[in-house]
Amino acid sequence: MAEEICYVVNLPDEATVCVSLMRAEKAFSAKDFRELGKAWPVVSETCRHQWIGLAGEFGQNPANTRRRGRVLNVEEAFEKFDEGLLTPREKEVVEFTLKGHSADAVGRILGISPGTVRIHRRNIYSKLRIRSQGELFSRFIDALLGPEET
Repeated sequence: MAEEICYVVNLPDEATVCVSLMRAEKAFSAKDFRELGKAWPVVSETCRHQWIGLAGEFGQNPANTRRRGRVLNVEEAFEKFDEGLLTPREKEVVEFTLKGHSADAVGRILGISPGTVRIHRRNIYSKLRIRSQGELFSRFIDALLGPEET
């Protein structure tokens, strides 16, 4: 994977959807960003139409909740979600990835090459047994919500 970007769509009832776009060959250019920006109205309205009522599916409605206990703060969730599998550098890559930074941006922030960031991401995905940034985000949200009911 050369680059990944996403549209973040805020839905009613405080739900949010992330539509991820990835490329295997090259990073997205400024022109690509402009063109993708033109598609924003269609993408956002499609998401709002497709996922109407999404918040109710994830515990906004007390009858649908499957979790017990308290919601963790971001720092606690970040410490718990990786199950102690990641190195300190991999945790840094995860943190900036979850904040929405591209591989190029993470590389600039951490002073490493984008290729090294991609290698770290591949290792992170392998250790966590996931295959995408979406699954990484989902894993983090699960940690943030606390343990599931047994």
